[in-house]
Amino acid sequence: MGWGAELNAAICALSKLLLERQAIGPEDTLFYVPVFGVGCAMVAALLVFLDRCYLKLKGVSLLFGERTIGNIYCTFLSWVLAATITGTIGLWLGVLQPTIEGCVGAAVSWQALMTIFVGRPPEAPSGGETDEDGGEE
Repeated sequence: MGWGAELNAAICALSKLLLERQAIGPEDTLFYVPVFGVGCAMVAALLVFLDRCYLKLKGVSLLFGERTIGNIYCTFLSWVLAATITGTIGLWLGVLQPTIEGCVGAAVSWQALMTIFVGRPPEAPSGGETDEDGGEE
């Protein structure tokens, strides 16, 4: 099979994954893992776009809580790249299924990781009281 035919098979597999909501596999294209990564990237791009729209309408981001998204280009690129990497590795490890639900899982699970990486305010310790110096009384 030539490169043109394999590229056509990859595009058909991407269409099958995203539009027909069917699982893809090696019988569809030899490049089903990168095709799944592209599907994850497209779902993540849609997620960031919808969050940005919600931020403009309501003034709060669903992905970052009360924080506003500073640089939309950096956020968009990091989100898409991270979902692609997360989806590809998840498929290789057998954690994700090569379906549209797996793409959504990769995009949403990256959202949780990004929130942790960006940093949330630390929760108050449940044990004892602390004084101004940070030590326990």
